[in-house]
Amino acid sequence: MKPASTKRTDSSDKANLLRKALVTHVVRNVACDNHEIEAARGEKAIVALARANIYNLLASAYAEPPSLQVVRAIADGTLLRAFRDVGLDHVAAELDAFVPGRDAKDLLEEMEIEYTRLFVAPGPDYVPPYQSMYSDELSDGSTALANDGKRLDKRQLWGDSAVAAERMYLEAGLAVTGELREVPDHIGLELQFLQHLCGREAEALNTGRILAAEESVRLQLAFLETQLAPWIDRFCQAVGNAARHPFYRGIANLTLGFVLSDVEELRRQASVIVDGAMGSGDVCSV
Repeated sequence: MKPASTKRTDSSDKANLLRKALVTHVVRNVACDNHEIEAARGEKAIVALARANIYNLLASAYAEPPSLQVVRAIADGTLLRAFRDVGLDHVAAELDAFVPGRDAKDLLEEMEIEYTRLFVAPGPDYVPPYQSMYSDELSDGSTALANDGKRLDKRQLWGDSAVAAERMYLEAGLAVTGELREVPDHIGLELQFLQHLCGREAEALNTGRILAAEESVRLQLAFLETQLAPWIDRFCQAVGNAARHPFYRGIANLTLGFVLSDVEELRRQASVIVDGAMGSGDVCSV
């Protein structure tokens, strides 16, 4: 039992280091282009806005093919340096070997094809970006996507996980619109929802509404624990196995490490909030 526990601890430590590095990288490199971060009052608000930026980046990677701006960041080495900054040297090395000398427009076309192959067109390497395919049981007790990632059952689309995700969006005052309207448990939407909640937290902190900020933290943790965390490891592992381009392997690594470490950090924050409320006599027993 001890080796297994040690392995989990090592994995957790690596994820926490990745989270800290990502937040630091965003604050240092995005602040000059993000007036909200510049105007944020206090460290907590800055971290919340940095997390919002990270969730937005991850959501964009799964919601649609990379934009020309992203592809240029790959071609000119900006993204390569970012991966190195957050400790993903092996991903940076892959990009470094793959990209040099590539024309950005040719790379854009290639990555559009890769995105479609991975997340849109069913085939041997298709990775369903829907929580229901991983989390919800069929009548035989299995999930739509087998552990080997090969068996697929489209009946599981719009399962219980999708209904639960949409309910949480509506409770937060949001509605799913646009091309992804019918699939509320799409990975891009779940990540975008967390971006929204992080933004709410930062806004509340900037305006001195501490209770509203704490409520946002609770919502973030509840959504992560019930919706995103239960399937993110299987999804990211599937992306890493199926991806031919290092960009998507890198994004999968970033997603898994950041989400799992964010859950840990939010649990810590929620515990502090509860302890503080109990100390001030604001918590009543139910």
